[in-house]
Amino acid sequence: MKIVLDFMGDLLIERNGKMKEQICPYRSSTRNQYCGNSCPLFSEPQFKYDTNEIPFTSTVTLELCNGKIWTCSENDFSDNRTNEVDKKRYVR
Repeated sequence: MKIVLDFMGDLLIERNGKMKEQICPYRSSTRNQYCGNSCPLFSEPQFKYDTNEIPFTSTVTLELCNGKIWTCSENDFSDNRTNEVDKKRYVR
């Protein structure tokens, strides 16, 4: 399973071989709200390195709201968020 945070911070998860944006099931709106960086319940990715295993392994854990946790290998995780996008988005 692959996990991607796109340049806007939205969460995409590989399903049936295709990357799918994840829509928040708790948002009560006619407009789709994507799960991701804009939500206050969205945590930063946590990297764990296990040097006791051979070969060396590393995993990424992403904690979402209501205790949902996604975990994958570091090779299957991509964080494409950029500070430039964040700066442009919030300039008033």
